[in-house]
Amino acid sequence: MVRQRKICRLVAASILSLAACIPPLPDDCGPVCSLLALGVQSAPVATETPFTPTGSFTVSGGTLTVAETGTADLFTVRLNEAPTANVSIPISSSDATEISVGSTSLTFTPANWNNNQAVLVTGLDDAAVDTNQTVSAVLGAAVSADLNYNGQDPSNVAVVVLDDESPNVIITETGLSTITTEGGATDTYTVVLTQPPTFPVTVTITPNAQVSANASVLPIGLNFTVGACPGPGDWCTAQTVTVAAVDDAVAEGPRGYTFTHTATSTDANYNGIGIINVNPAVIDNDKFVFRTAATHNGDFDNDPLLGGNGDGSGIAEADAFCTADANRPNTSTYRALLSKTTPAPARIGSLTPNLGDGQTDWVLSPNLNYYRQDGTTPVFTADANGIFVFGAFSNSFEASAGLYWTGLRNDWVVRAGLNCSGWSSTGGNGGTGDPTATNGAAIQSATPLCATPTHLICVEQ
Repeated sequence: MVRQRKICRLVAASILSLAACIPPLPDDCGPVCSLLALGVQSAPVATETPFTPTGSFTVSGGTLTVAETGTADLFTVRLNEAPTANVSIPISSSDATEISVGSTSLTFTPANWNNNQAVLVTGLDDAAVDTNQTVSAVLGAAVSADLNYNGQDPSNVAVVVLDDESPNVIITETGLSTITTEGGATDTYTVVLTQPPTFPVTVTITPNAQVSANASVLPIGLNFTVGACPGPGDWCTAQTVTVAAVDDAVAEGPRGYTFTHTATSTDANYNGIGIINVNPAVIDNDKFVFRTAATHNGDFDNDPLLGGNGDGSGIAEADAFCTADANRPNTSTYRALLSKTTPAPARIGSLTPNLGDGQTDWVLSPNLNYYRQDGTTPVFTADANGIFVFGAFSNSFEASAGLYWTGLRNDWVVRAGLNCSGWSSTGGNGGTGDPTATNGAAIQSATPLCATPTHLICVEQ
């Protein structure tokens, strides 16, 4: 019995270390030990909160269309939140006889995580009459030391492969895209048939009125005739479509349009066959300038709401002020019409009066038209130097009073000592412009105290 007591004491001390187990126990330890064991078993068990990864991806491009003739298309991938370590995503083809992928993996870092990375997908030729095939560019599970991303699997990208042993109409865009500029660069794409038709085929192109094709009356038609090729028939000869943007006098910003293509023919294989669209992007040569609705004192650099940290980069914070303003006409990037030389970084429009020389981080672009916020009231056209000589001002920046900071002389040179210590201080005075002026006073007017709440002029990039 003494042996049983010693055992009970040891059990109690080792399991619970309770003071109640130190006094002598009864000869019959069975119930006591049972109660002690029950107490241990009924004690709450700590549970670990399961970890839920939050990393996600944006995969753009939709369903791609390529052809066995070797045409290509691309999609892009980026991360949706910053990782704490590199994130690698393997890329492969679900059918290596139909498509190839230009990258076997993509790597995102904590520095480039929000940059789109492109993957080129190219159609591969085979000898099979297998009609059009739908395959995939496969994005595998991510590999990363960041547990939010490790093992996360982005969506695959569907790819339609047009068979060149079957009747198809193949469109090939130069450089995989069609981009044109108002009053400037044009772009091209080609159209061709894959198999000889039994009757002539007409491909009708219907562009938007803002973008012309082949400088002709819209819509236009491309005719593919019957015959041996090469030879009298031209069904296998690619026909070129030249795309040009209509140069209007309206500030609209960059925009996209759609060209639709319709095939008509007595040949049932081609009549009404599905053809991919072309989506030309138009770069506008007309830009917005606007005066901010909000005002700010001359110290942009120390405003934490704008990212200011007192490092002398007041210009960058002024640009952020433009981006956040209620008067911004569209979602383009805007920068402030401000000037300074020190502290670095500088923003300089001209070192020599009206010559546009020595420009640094300048906000006006050569030979572009600038419009008020309404998009239709012209203000000025920048000359080849990215400035303009006053006297060529069409209208003032604004119709109503309300000064704005510039730090400029009326000949575009930095106005020394009048830029609120590089837009980093409320001490001293700053140079402003008059919104109702069409002469040099538009950028050189009064010199209010830097502590005075004042507007900005913001320029579309």
